[in-house]
Amino acid sequence: MDERFREVVVRTKELGKTVVEALDHTQRLINEGQFEQSVYMFEEAMKGYAQIELAIKPSAPAELIVHFDQIVKVANQVVAAFSDQAFEKVKEIMQLSMIPAFKRLDAGISEVYQEYLTH
Repeated sequence: MDERFREVVVRTKELGKTVVEALDHTQRLINEGQFEQSVYMFEEAMKGYAQIELAIKPSAPAELIVHFDQIVKVANQVVAAFSDQAFEKVKEIMQLSMIPAFKRLDAGISEVYQEYLTH
């Protein structure tokens, strides 16, 4: 087992937890009417996602690539809704698509790289 890649996977899982927290917080900010802050929080979540993508996607199997592609697609929908200031739509996309898509990616990473996480 490649010990350096193990460290990448472990840190990726930690970052994934932080991204989910940021996405949840984005949703809370929208609920509270703090729309400008929600945009910044979503941006931070996407920066975290981008780091995960950089670390994992180049060597990821096809079953994970599908999850990465889904997140990008949904993130583009969120950005479009933010641009239109359609915050109820942002909230809906976050709850029904973005957070579940990210959790599926996170679960997929755990499954594919289980051997790196159990040592």
